[in-house]
Amino acid sequence: MVFEWNEETIRWYWEANEYTKFYSNIAKIVAPMLEGYRTFCDMGCGLGLINLELSDYVESIDCVDVSGEALSFIQTISQSRGIGNIKTHKADCHAFEGRWDVIHICFFSSGNIEPFLPRCKKLIIIVGGDGSESFYPEKYRKKRKNTISKEAAYLDSLGVEYRLTEVCLEFGQPLKTMEEARRFVRTYAAEITDGELEEFLASNLRIINHEAFSFYLPRMKKIGIFEVKGLL
Repeated sequence: MVFEWNEETIRWYWEANEYTKFYSNIAKIVAPMLEGYRTFCDMGCGLGLINLELSDYVESIDCVDVSGEALSFIQTISQSRGIGNIKTHKADCHAFEGRWDVIHICFFSSGNIEPFLPRCKKLIIIVGGDGSESFYPEKYRKKRKNTISKEAAYLDSLGVEYRLTEVCLEFGQPLKTMEEARRFVRTYAAEITDGELEEFLASNLRIINHEAFSFYLPRMKKIGIFEVKGLL
């Protein structure tokens, strides 16, 4: 799967978050970790949904990503909500200069955190857990993302001090039609056959009674939240 942010994938992600309150639930866990800190940088922020929830807890938030589409979305939503302390930066995370009280990496490549440690007092890393449910048959997973166990082993190898919080939250996808459901799954598994697609949807897609959506593809997502002591 080669994922990209576009009008439809942004809408799907936004609708999933609005339906499940996924990032609101994560923010309830992360917010106490920000006590006493003022500046916050989200590296590889994507749509930056957690930043909308955390904007009241810090003085300033810098959102860094290479996707102009994602950053434009953050700007639009921030303005519509009257949030004035979020700034966006289109840049590669490892090339973007600066120092912050907290650097945050959420569901983004965290296999090389060493360059970030001298630039913050605390590094918060959020990764998916081993065995989390998927939106497509597991055989079509091409990219193996970082997991809690891999991240813990990596941090242990660096000898850095950290604290781990593990939770499991619902982050499924509401959908309007069967055709949209098929298109959604194919976005993640383009090579899936018609037969496998129909079998997957028959086993996993639920009919729901909702004013905006007719179907729901459930997904329980295991996550690990690492608090790493920075070197700043």
